[in-house]
Amino acid sequence: MKKRLTGIELRPQSLSAIELTRSGKSFVVSKTANIDFDDGEDDHKLPGAVRQLLSREGFSRKAAFAIAPPDNCVFFNQVNTALPHVNQIRSVLKSQIEDSVPLPFEDIVADIGDHVGSEEGQGQRNVLAVAMNRSKLTSILNAFEGAGVQPDIVTPAVSALHTVAKSAPIDINNENFVLLHFDQFRTFMVFYKKGVQVLVRTMNPLHTAAGNNPLSRDLALGWRRVFGFSMPEDAQLLISADDTHSSDVLNEIVGQKYFVSLDSMFKPAQQLGAEQCVPASLAILAKENERPNFVRSLEDERNAVRQPVGYFITAGIMLLLLIGVAATRLWVTLDRLESINHEIDKAIEEQFRKVMPEESLLFPVDQLRNETEKLRQQRENIAAIVGKQNNPVSLLSVFNQSIPEGYEIEIDRIIASANSMEIEGEAGSFGQAEEIPKILDQLEYFDDVNIDLSSRSGTSKVGFKLKITVHS
Repeated sequence: MKKRLTGIELRPQSLSAIELTRSGKSFVVSKTANIDFDDGEDDHKLPGAVRQLLSREGFSRKAAFAIAPPDNCVFFNQVNTALPHVNQIRSVLKSQIEDSVPLPFEDIVADIGDHVGSEEGQGQRNVLAVAMNRSKLTSILNAFEGAGVQPDIVTPAVSALHTVAKSAPIDINNENFVLLHFDQFRTFMVFYKKGVQVLVRTMNPLHTAAGNNPLSRDLALGWRRVFGFSMPEDAQLLISADDTHSSDVLNEIVGQKYFVSLDSMFKPAQQLGAEQCVPASLAILAKENERPNFVRSLEDERNAVRQPVGYFITAGIMLLLLIGVAATRLWVTLDRLESINHEIDKAIEEQFRKVMPEESLLFPVDQLRNETEKLRQQRENIAAIVGKQNNPVSLLSVFNQSIPEGYEIEIDRIIASANSMEIEGEAGSFGQAEEIPKILDQLEYFDDVNIDLSSRSGTSKVGFKLKITVHS
């Protein structure tokens, strides 16, 4: 979020600007300026004033900019709708106000005049619509963009005044009340229903003389139009005015009055002039995105025009990408599988040649399986012929297989016959040596197993001599 915030109010022949710097939740006034437009063609008045603001007055181009167009360029209209969501209301807003604003349909840039939320509504409700001429909006944007500034918000001055309303000493959320703003340029009368702006009246600057102003009458008429009943004596009125308006005029108004201002939002606290109230409200508004914004409306229109084409193009590109990715993955997988298959074939051939060097390589797996079956059958035939004959090789094999894994047994000498066998050697410890006859006694091949132990000098190993009698 940008630290510098600039609010600019445009008038038919001048502009007022203020630059604020955020300091925690407060603001510091960095610069203020009031610039009259030079005489000349209208197309050059605003660009010249903007260049003067940025160059001579030193306003930062890096700030967030919120701009209010002249009051006579903005049109307000009440819309009665049953649509529940903000985006749905915005999508049909131009067609609903077409007959109520003095602009051709194609020249209307419209937005909702207040933040009404996206929650489901109950039945019909009133929504404030704001609109302005497309060409006027474009000329404002071009004037700033030509000076190197991209405006963030273009909004009606009265919409920015909600910032002032939020400084009220009462809770205004979901409340019915009226905001009255007085300055030397005009008077704003803004009706809020359940905390949302629903009706705006723009009047000439209020005269201080009592008895000859239409304020009380218009206030009563507006209240009845919005709420459908006479304005009660305890109606809440928020009054934004300087000392010149603390007069008998306000005493004629019925209601509970609360004076509001932005002064407490500044550090150090200071009193702004009446001509700086709207620019300061705009500057504070530049850090938010709740209020109406004609810049956003233009962007929404451009996106709506590009959206169908964009969707088709994006879908086509995504489809091509998916096809390309799928084809690539399929090719890579196929190539990898072919490589693995080649390595397997090569390994099979090598093993086949080791086992059956004279055979032709036709069906290696089946040929090896058949050869293995032949060898197994030969082994079984030999075992059947030998039976349980006590040949020395078989007895020695049984002895070796019976020694547990991890035992350190070294054989020095073997004397074997058909019915006995003597084995001399070394064991890693007395415990290992003593376990050997216990293990051999459990085998069906041996009838009697005796062991003699002797210690070998100069080594930790234990010598042993086994005498084994074999079953006949």
